[in-house]
Amino acid sequence: MLDNRIQVIATDHAPHTLEEKQKPYSPGHGGSPSGLPAVENSLALMLNEVNRGRCTIENVVHWMCDAPARVWDIVNKGRIAAGYDADLVLVDLQ
Repeated sequence: MLDNRIQVIATDHAPHTLEEKQKPYSPGHGGSPSGLPAVENSLALMLNEVNRGRCTIENVVHWMCDAPARVWDIVNKGRIAAGYDADLVLVDLQ
């Protein structure tokens, strides 16, 4: 994770029917669609990687906040800085 291959981590709430998900997985060929309705787990999964020492909390903030805002040109989001909306998540890693 720390070799600069990750540029952004974004999620997509992708609810599918049981019938759709039971198809064989075949990307791009009409099989089972990728994704799952679990967007709420993405931050917890990344914080687990911080606890395992595989990345830093600063990496996670960049990948999941700053970078997505830049990629999708979302103005005044993604950072805690003057002129930005103060969207905060407080986490106790202990």
